[in-house]
Amino acid sequence: MLALTILLKFDNVAEFEAFLESAYSYMELVEVTYNESQNVHSTELNFHIPWTLTEFNADINSNLETDASDYELVDVSSYLTGFSSLYGWKQTSYYSNIYESDSDEVFITIKGVHSFGITVGENGLDYSKSVIIVVNVNRKTGKLISYGWTN
Repeated sequence: MLALTILLKFDNVAEFEAFLESAYSYMELVEVTYNESQNVHSTELNFHIPWTLTEFNADINSNLETDASDYELVDVSSYLTGFSSLYGWKQTSYYSNIYESDSDEVFITIKGVHSFGITVGENGLDYSKSVIIVVNVNRKTGKLISYGWTN
């Protein structure tokens, strides 16, 4: 039987800090699915996190009002899938912003804590980082405009 052990290994703290500088600069969109039912629009996003064997998933449900003042973000749920025994995600909050009342764009912010196991030298450690993911969608259609990590 083949045992699969995936641990992020670093020789020293400086190497780990350099990794963190680049680790949250990119996420790859794998799939996006749109569903519409009874004036509720569901946008399901699936992202691959390149340095893990996991995918980050977000299900965004909102109403389909045309007036920006009537926009309502109904629910956002996010979770990890894949080989996630060494990686964790806990969503802590979400909210939406419409910066210009005449704009069709809404920015959805998902906050959470991403945790993973590492070794620095000979020491095994659990590491946690507060993470913010911003997803920009069209508030009338739910179509994805842009996405990314932010610090």
